[in-house]
Amino acid sequence: MGISPPSLYFDSRVGEEVCGNVSVFVSGSEQVVFRDYWSEEESKMIQKYTSRGEEIGVRLRYDPLVHIVSNRSVLVCFSAASPGEYYGLLMAEGAFGRAGVGSWIVARVSGEDGFFTRNVVENGKGRVYGLGGVSVFLVFVLAVLVYVSRRRKKKFI
Repeated sequence: MGISPPSLYFDSRVGEEVCGNVSVFVSGSEQVVFRDYWSEEESKMIQKYTSRGEEIGVRLRYDPLVHIVSNRSVLVCFSAASPGEYYGLLMAEGAFGRAGVGSWIVARVSGEDGFFTRNVVENGKGRVYGLGGVSVFLVFVLAVLVYVSRRRKKKFI
């Protein structure tokens, strides 16, 4: 059994649903059960993913049981009730427990102002994000640098 991509990335606003696809590959034909688990921090250690989506205010929508012959694309949609970064794991397991694979999930949800305001779990370790304004500033700086660079090239030619 295999799954692709190994990681899913979602960027959305509070309450907005965004979707992507995962492809699952099996030998022959198999019933595959999907489940999602969440962690308060980004990690590649499966045992850190112990929360259910409803516990932290996120929803991952997908068909929980899919019959797959060889390979199949499965639609996965994400939404969240609060801004922040969310870290999840979408598990695909054979219905009879023979094998399992997963895709890591990183979801960034901005508030109405376009900023990321808190981490998944408000435990005193939350991070404050202001990437929206920083991105605009960096694009402006890049544009100025390109303009200056082109002017200098014209002077030397």
